Amino acid sequence: MAPSFLDDVGSRHIANLNVHYFSEEGRNTSLSSITDPVSISRREAIQILLDVGPIIVYKVGANTDLTMGRFVDIEDVLPSGWYTTQDEEEMEQEEGEEKEDDEWLGVVEWMDVGFADSGDSGSLVFAMEDGTYIPLGIHVGSPEGTRTSIFISLETFCLAAEEEGLEPYFCH
Repeated sequence: MAPSFLDDVGSRHIANLNVHYFSEEGRNTSLSSITDPVSISRREAIQILLDVGPIIVYKVGANTDLTMGRFVDIEDVLPSGWYTTQDEEEMEQEEGEEKEDDEWLGVVEWMDVGFADSGDSGSLVFAMEDGTYIPLGIHVGSPEGTRTSIFISLETFCLAAEEEGLEPYFCH
């Protein structure tokens, strides 16, 4: 029997990638699950780590190349006035749009050098520990007047994609 695509790719390219690395159960999960951000909830495990201190994260941006920052917080909503007008925000809050528990945004504090610049949106934000890449989310921007950047969690991205009938997986 010929090896499957996952057997071939998994042995060479996924060995150092695990989207669930930060959760206890994620370290002992199947090959197909380590590339599926919605197979195991990551929010609680990541929040526990953030309660202790920031997680060092990286991004390879189109304009900034490799940058490093501190992932310091998980948020449920975008910063006030960001991508929406005040009136649109009030209408959304009144409508009470339901969100999944696993839909979240990450806040990255810049270090000595800026984490992002115009044109970097869409870059993968990831952590790295013990030689393992841990994809966290997709960079979406930096609120003006701050030294922070925002990324949308892979869970949020994937849940939205699944609503469109897509099933995204990640590999290195």
